[in-house]
Amino acid sequence: MSNTFTVTLPSGATWTPTFVSKLDDQKCIGCGRCFKVCPRGVLELVGLTEDGERIAVALDDDDDDEEYEEEK
Repeated sequence: MSNTFTVTLPSGATWTPTFVSKLDDQKCIGCGRCFKVCPRGVLELVGLTEDGERIAVALDDDDDDEEYEEEK
């Protein structure tokens, strides 16, 4: 099964959507913005211990939303 597909738009043009298949650990700063804007709900925000163990992250609705909205 292919991970890509092409859609023909009403204008006749074709469009091939792209999807995030993995996050780059070297570039991720852990801000959670990708999690907040994901329309499909497929991302999970977790924390890691020093041993690399996954732990739950408390989601605070007030987390810099004003700053984020201004940047968006």
